[in-house]
Amino acid sequence: MLQQRGDSRDESRRRAAAIGILLSQLILPIFPSACSGEAPKLEEGAPAAAARAGEPPPPEPQGKAAQPVDPAALAKASLDQALFAATLEDLQQAVADYSKAIESSPEPILFAKRGLVSLHIFTRTGFKSDLVLAFMDFDEAFKGSPVLHTTRSFRGDVAREELGQAVSAIRFLPDDALTMTLKANILCMLGQYQVAVETAGSILEKDKGPTAWRTRGLIYAAWARQVYNEGRWRDSREIFKKAVSDLNEVLNLSPQDLESLLSRGEVHDSLGELQQPIQEHAAAITDFARAIELDPKNVRAYCGRGNVFKDLSRRTDRTGNLERAMADLTKAITIDSNCGVAYATRGNVYLLLDQNQKAVADSTRAIELMPQDPAAYSVRGSAYVLLGRHKEAVADCSEAIRLNPRLGNPWMMRGGAYLNLARRGEGEDNYGRAFTDLSKAIEINPLDYEAYWLRASVQYDQGRQSAALRDCNQALKIDPNFLNAYLERARVLEAIGRRAEAAADLRKAAQIDPQLKEYLREFARKLGVKLEL
Repeated sequence: MLQQRGDSRDESRRRAAAIGILLSQLILPIFPSACSGEAPKLEEGAPAAAARAGEPPPPEPQGKAAQPVDPAALAKASLDQALFAATLEDLQQAVADYSKAIESSPEPILFAKRGLVSLHIFTRTGFKSDLVLAFMDFDEAFKGSPVLHTTRSFRGDVAREELGQAVSAIRFLPDDALTMTLKANILCMLGQYQVAVETAGSILEKDKGPTAWRTRGLIYAAWARQVYNEGRWRDSREIFKKAVSDLNEVLNLSPQDLESLLSRGEVHDSLGELQQPIQEHAAAITDFARAIELDPKNVRAYCGRGNVFKDLSRRTDRTGNLERAMADLTKAITIDSNCGVAYATRGNVYLLLDQNQKAVADSTRAIELMPQDPAAYSVRGSAYVLLGRHKEAVADCSEAIRLNPRLGNPWMMRGGAYLNLARRGEGEDNYGRAFTDLSKAIEINPLDYEAYWLRASVQYDQGRQSAALRDCNQALKIDPNFLNAYLERARVLEAIGRRAEAAADLRKAAQIDPQLKEYLREFARKLGVKLEL
């Protein structure tokens, strides 16, 4: 990553931000928003569109008698179907049916119910337009009622206030499964995970069907990711396990539930970073492979499996797993050339293959498609560091930090960029900036051995050898095979006169990567350390 690393093939020097298949800590039960440039279009006729705008519907064509419509009967079938569906089409059909019912009889409860379905669609897509439509319907439903008028039309960006008002509005609607499911999802989006889980649990007390289990399982998954991002790995592991348990229940009841297969695969991939990596990643691959059998053009499945192969490459069959990851991610892009997740993850794979220019190209495309995704900026920032373009790396890592300050990798990579700028004599107090960023990375992730190593480099350059030695020791305590920490510690040990120990560290580095013997001999010569290999 930095000049110090020389020709080392140690994989850790190419580490970039972990690309989560789910792009935020929101619960997004399906995957169109990251792989599509626009929201799905809801097909409504002119009468439905007029009802949306609060205008009277156009007259029926001459010669056709208007048929009486029972609004409740008309909407019930599609609503019941939507409640147990894992696709957008059924929810959209429910909206269309409510629109027809409203044309016939614009009762407030129908506007409220249509708003509920639009909010349900929003929890799946994340598109602002769905939230706009929901609040327009709530305004219409609650117009003139001071007790129920707890929401207002959407104005400006999506805000917690709006979602909080939606929860308040839902309190006054019938306490049915659809309403409670929607409430649980909105509470999850607000970050009120415990209450969301309890709300989903109340559904399970009445109905132990697949939808109820899926709802709670997805909330557990979102909660676990948030806890993980906060650095509470032990807690996140236990919550991920609960997600797996609930999704297992879904798949026991409905083995072909595509959403639950995909979500369980993603959870197994996350657990692979926390426990039994080989077993968890194998389980994830099985789930994604089954999803591909059910839907051979499922972009999310190819992205998920590609991400797992990328993660597995750090532990076993590096070359083979990176090739498999590349194949899956390229397949995803072939199916959907606007899939930002696929580009960002493939960019990460290019980093691991030392193809940094291609990593820049893919991550740049990911940023075009997902300008609010911090991971894409982090990948490109990492590539810029490896290419020696440190000022550009600082800019990208800074944007990633702005978007999500709880991600550790951008802090670590920006710290590395500042360190190299300091060594070049560019800018003022870049050593201080590097130390601050690397300390922040360690605060977020106390197991980030690369951050300890880089901070040791900062300490060494500034003559704080005792502190540098402590950081090197900590890096090697976390990962005893981290080659770059041995090289840095050898420099520190030589500086404090412990040359025999420095030589021992260089011999250990040669054991880790025998191809580096010539490089290590030259390294030892420059240090003034006698080295026999």
